[in-house]
Amino acid sequence: MSFIKQISSISNPFIKKIVSLNKANTRREENLTLVEGWKEIQHATNGKNIIKSLIYCPQIIPLEKVLALRKNEKVEIVEIDQKTYNHIAYRDSNGGVLALIEIIPTGFADLTLEKNSLILVLDNIEKPGNIGALLRTADAAGIKTVVFSDNQTDIYSPNVIRSSLGAIFTLNVIDSTANECIAWLQKNRIKIFSTYLFTENNYLDVNFKESSAIILGSEANGIQNVWKENSDELIKIPMFGSIDSMNVSVSAGIVIFEAVRQRKFSKNFC
Repeated sequence: MSFIKQISSISNPFIKKIVSLNKANTRREENLTLVEGWKEIQHATNGKNIIKSLIYCPQIIPLEKVLALRKNEKVEIVEIDQKTYNHIAYRDSNGGVLALIEIIPTGFADLTLEKNSLILVLDNIEKPGNIGALLRTADAAGIKTVVFSDNQTDIYSPNVIRSSLGAIFTLNVIDSTANECIAWLQKNRIKIFSTYLFTENNYLDVNFKESSAIILGSEANGIQNVWKENSDELIKIPMFGSIDSMNVSVSAGIVIFEAVRQRKFSKNFC
């Protein structure tokens, strides 16, 4: 078909560009990333980010299935052979199709807050697996916005996209400094509830029914001091074993779904 670009060489400039996206610096500079996996690409095509190209291997997936992912004619279809595909694929079980995505950053000014909004803030959390699990939890709870505070990790890396199962594309994801985020939360009268191991305040005693932000820090260091100093309340999950730390995504699920439970009971959904 005339609208399909065919490539059969790993030295092709387009393929070299795709390979260059393995580097975080290139992804940031170009505002591009590569998405692998059928579900992940479906979520990406339904989000606000722009699908530039769909790259597929006909030996693995038929063209008809690839065209089903194409939302408009501006999306380039690139057919590559098995050898070239194996050269650029990040993982084995990706279904034979990859998507080149242009990332459109979201800022606080782009948000439309709902009544009694529930916001998740991830303060300097680094591990892609944890980030992905946290994004899936937020999506499952119906949270619309996740803010990364003083983030040190490329949130659109293949590892994060894969571990989130594409949930990163279902949410408003904002990359911010802690100070910027705190100022925005306070301006919009969103209460700040920060998880902190050394407080006596039980998360079950907190009222999450009004507009709320739940702040979680890294497993190694917890939340930064600026969050401790600017929180409406510091909260913790009581633990009764010998180890004083749970996985951050588990902690998030516990606190977030307590907030959801309270809101459902009071008919104030997030």
